[in-house]
Amino acid sequence: VDVTDEALTAIFGQYGEVQSVAIKQGCPRYGYVNFSTTEAAQAAAGSGKLQIAGTLCTVGLSKRRKGQTAEAPPSNGIGLFNLPYSTMHDELVNMLSQYAGFQTVKMVHKKTGEFRGYAFAYFNTV
Repeated sequence: VDVTDEALTAIFGQYGEVQSVAIKQGCPRYGYVNFSTTEAAQAAAGSGKLQIAGTLCTVGLSKRRKGQTAEAPPSNGIGLFNLPYSTMHDELVNMLSQYAGFQTVKMVHKKTGEFRGYAFAYFNTV
């Protein structure tokens, strides 16, 4: 199945506001869709199975890991998605440092070292 973050956002947007999407490569291929509300996540999980890019996919809530709290604390980070693969760390730092409270930016890379096209910027407060 060849599907993009944008496609999953559009598909799952019918259940509520999508905060983020992450597609994990490998076999089997799977993805995570994070919603703004628990109700939206439960509505999506209630669909059971969805046709995505011509393949019938199982939809469910992720299982909580041991020691994970029911509600995650508020984050001081924001996701930066659909960045060009040629983006450099220094470019993001220079761009983001103009905003009050900027702390750091973490770019996400493949095991091969290739930039995945998204990053997370952290601030004193969001």
